[in-house]
Amino acid sequence: MNKNLIEENKNKPKDEIMKINEIYLVKPISSERYGKTDKFLFTFSMSGFTDPEWREIFVNNYDSDNIKFSGSELTITCKANELEQIVTQIKDAMSSANKVYKERKEKLLKEIELYNQKEKDLENKKKQEEYEVKEMFKNFKI
Repeated sequence: MNKNLIEENKNKPKDEIMKINEIYLVKPISSERYGKTDKFLFTFSMSGFTDPEWREIFVNNYDSDNIKFSGSELTITCKANELEQIVTQIKDAMSSANKVYKERKEKLLKEIELYNQKEKDLENKKKQEEYEVKEMFKNFKI
C-alpha cells in the first residue's frame, strides 16, 4: 500500500474513508452525430462522480478509447448499432470497478489501523522507556 496514501488518510474518520458511492449508469441524456462520421456521441448520467482511482480501476477493466468521463456523465463514441453491446460491457466494467474500489478502500482502512497501532505502540514504548530511565536515575547511587 502506498505510504503517502496512508499518511493522507490516517486522521480521517473511518466512515469518510469508506464512503463509497457505487457508480452506475442512470439514464441517457443526449445523442449527436460525431462530426461527419458514422459514429455518434451518446451521453449518459451516472450515479455519482468518479475519482481518479476509480477511473484507473475502470480503465483496467475496459478499453477506454471510446468513452469520456466528465463530472457525473459518461460519453460513449460509437456507431448506433454498437451502443447496446458497449453499454453492456461498460456496465460490467463499472460493476468490477466498484468491487475493486471497495476492496481497496477496505484494505486502506486496515493498513491505516495497522499504521496507527504501530505509531501508538512506538509512543507507548517511548513513554515506558522514559519512565524506566527516570526511575533508574532517581535511584542512581553516586
